[in-house]
Amino acid sequence: MKLHFHKHPHNNFGDDLNAWLWEHFLPDLSAPHIAPNSLFIGIGTLLNSSIPKSEQYEVFGTGVGYGKGLPDIDSSWKFHCVRGPLSAQTLGLPESTAVADPGILVRRVTQLTEGKKIYRFSYMPHVDFGILGNRSLKTICADLGFGFIDPRMSFEQIRNALDQTEILITEAMHGAIVADALGLPWIPVRSHHTILSYKWQDWCQSVKVPYNPTTLTTVFDFPGPFSWSWPKRHLLYPNPLRMLSMKRQLRQIAATVAPTLSQRTVIEDRTQELEHRLEAFRREYGMNALSTSDRTLISAST
Repeated sequence: MKLHFHKHPHNNFGDDLNAWLWEHFLPDLSAPHIAPNSLFIGIGTLLNSSIPKSEQYEVFGTGVGYGKGLPDIDSSWKFHCVRGPLSAQTLGLPESTAVADPGILVRRVTQLTEGKKIYRFSYMPHVDFGILGNRSLKTICADLGFGFIDPRMSFEQIRNALDQTEILITEAMHGAIVADALGLPWIPVRSHHTILSYKWQDWCQSVKVPYNPTTLTTVFDFPGPFSWSWPKRHLLYPNPLRMLSMKRQLRQIAATVAPTLSQRTVIEDRTQELEHRLEAFRREYGMNALSTSDRTLISAST
């Protein structure tokens, strides 16, 4: 079975979490005898008309959001679960199909330590704006005494950065998802209209928390809707006044905005439901079950 996920040209840990996570929970997914003509669609906002052609589609936790249309769903599609209630409603699926983003399963694989933190706050931008404004954003965070978490880093690096943090200010949805799963409070922010509120609301509703992002100034003078095809002059020179404004806003957010964290009973319930559906998926395809001892070894190795 082929694992399908978005591959960002500059890496993005939310997308790349697929390879890391499914290696732990479905280690034999790509074995030659496991439905070679099927597509496994996991973490991401992937349910649109650009899904590659396949004989069979196995949907496990992805969501609706990007793209110009929905996939042409027929009997070749099997929905084990989707990210949240908005995706289920949009696709006309039963309410029970909405579980949560599979990214929350990281809590079964690793935990944050309870030791002394280095940063009261860390900031994680959306990957695209983190790439464009990397140097400027690092400078702003250093001036504020904040940690800066680059979403292009590996999961292990981001997990370690979260381990040093008390509260995460994030524009990256999977920054919030992983932080929440590991019990780290988070504050959502939004610096551009291309940050998709629908997918955030979809996930937030699945774990019963509100999505009320605080607006941030971007450090660039955008010439219009975001595009990687802009002339490089728009991408290389941040506006100093915008940098100053963003610094003030982040300081204000840290001082006044209450962080979010889902109730532990809710996140545990959603995690267990994902595990039940994973077990059913493994049985369906004759995969080996993942034992408690396997998970203990995985946890100890991270």
